Amino acid sequence: MGGQALKVTAKPGQVSAVTDQGGGRYTASVTAPAGVSGTLKIFVVATKVNVASALELPITGGNWNSVGMATQSAAPADAQKPKKKKAPRTGDGVIRAQGGLAVGSYHYRQEPSVLLGPIYDFPITFGGGQTKPATAPGFALAAAADLPGLEDTVALRARLQTVLYRVALPEFSEPLADWLTSFDVVGLGKRTFADGQLYAGARIGLGVDDFLVFQQSGNADVRTLDYGPLIVTGLVLGPEFGFTLENDIFGHAAVNFGLANFTDYYRLNLDAQVGYTFTESVYGYLGTDITRRSLAVYMETDGSGDPDQVGVIEDHSNLFTVGVGWEL
Repeated sequence: MGGQALKVTAKPGQVSAVTDQGGGRYTASVTAPAGVSGTLKIFVVATKVNVASALELPITGGNWNSVGMATQSAAPADAQKPKKKKAPRTGDGVIRAQGGLAVGSYHYRQEPSVLLGPIYDFPITFGGGQTKPATAPGFALAAAADLPGLEDTVALRARLQTVLYRVALPEFSEPLADWLTSFDVVGLGKRTFADGQLYAGARIGLGVDDFLVFQQSGNADVRTLDYGPLIVTGLVLGPEFGFTLENDIFGHAAVNFGLANFTDYYRLNLDAQVGYTFTESVYGYLGTDITRRSLAVYMETDGSGDPDQVGVIEDHSNLFTVGVGWEL
């Protein structure tokens, strides 16, 4: 590499000015003091790229005579500092765990199907373009594992996400607060491409979702309004795609379809994330989670023991996530 500033010294001895010969070659004249025999040690430092080298020259004669020409080729800086290789994000049989913050907006609507039933007779709405949506801060935890021996074909995924929203409704004297929680655990069958840098697959597993339902008791003249959780368990399935770039940047996108009681479609979820590895075992990530849900609510109304549809709950959340992860 030409154009380098070289510092050349001899022990013992004197060195002339360094001449750039072009093509990464440099020359200098070295003289030894009288009475010195054996060899001279020549030290060359390329200050711009922080490269050093040592040479040995034989001594001939007994006066201050020129004994040789020292030639040094400066190595490129990137050859002296090899890049630290990091473990690939896909297809390598690793376990990853991560945690972070989630924040976004939450929209909700409940509509009754029957009057004087177990859920409130009037629609309850916030967000959805009619009023301001509720702000929903919370946290998200996730884990993923590529199974050893089956790294290119089978993986496991688990995710827990919960956010707290508060909303003031005219039906209540005080603002109400509720945790909105979702938990999925799925298996992933996948196929890798481009030496493990890309993959595509399909998810299938179990999901648990939490809804808020507004209920009523009493009669047509006097009603008591209350609210409580409605837990839905079902099947989760959908596609997932992922990538790795230079073993530093990685990410995935997945679409999750939820089937309540394993038969009735009620949820569409988009989960996407991009991460960057800081060290071999620590990474940071940014993500988004968008969920749309529509659930028909069935409850017993006439004492027969057979549930009837009494209303519909529709909601959606738009969340952003940020956090750190560990690779084991």
